[in-house]
Amino acid sequence: MEDKEEKLPPIFEQTPLSNDKGHPLNLIAYMGDELKRHRKYHPNPDARSASGFIDNVLVKYISEPVGRNRLARAEEGNIKVDFSLYAAYFSDMELWPDIINAMLIGSKPTARYLHFIKGELKSDLSQGIDVAQNNANNRLLRERNR
Repeated sequence: MEDKEEKLPPIFEQTPLSNDKGHPLNLIAYMGDELKRHRKYHPNPDARSASGFIDNVLVKYISEPVGRNRLARAEEGNIKVDFSLYAAYFSDMELWPDIINAMLIGSKPTARYLHFIKGELKSDLSQGIDVAQNNANNRLLRERNR
C-alpha cells in the first residue's frame, strides 16, 4: 500500500501562524499595515482619513468608486482586493521604481524598462559630462596659475 501524504491546501487558502515570517499571506498583511500607515501619515492632512484618502488620492488613479470597506480590506492585506487599489497606493508612495528594481534582481532589464529609464539615464549622463568638464577646466586653471 502507498502512504498517502496529506495534501496541503493552496497557499492563499491556508491560515498561517502569525510568526511565520515567510508566508505570503503574512507578508501581504504586513504590506497592508504599511499602506494604512502611509494613509494615516500622508503628507496631505486631508488624505489621512479613509474617506479623505479616497476623495483626495485614489480618485486620481481609479475611476470606479472605492468604498471605505474596500479600502479597509486593502489595508488588511486582503488578496481579493483588486490590484488597481494596491497599484494606486504604490503610485502615491512612489514605490514603482523600487518594485521594478527588486523584480530585476538577478535578471537583465527588458526593453520596456530601458525605455522607461532612458530619459533618466540621459539626465545622469549629462550631469556626469558637466562634472567631468568642470573638473577638467579647474585642473587647466590650476596648471596655468602655477
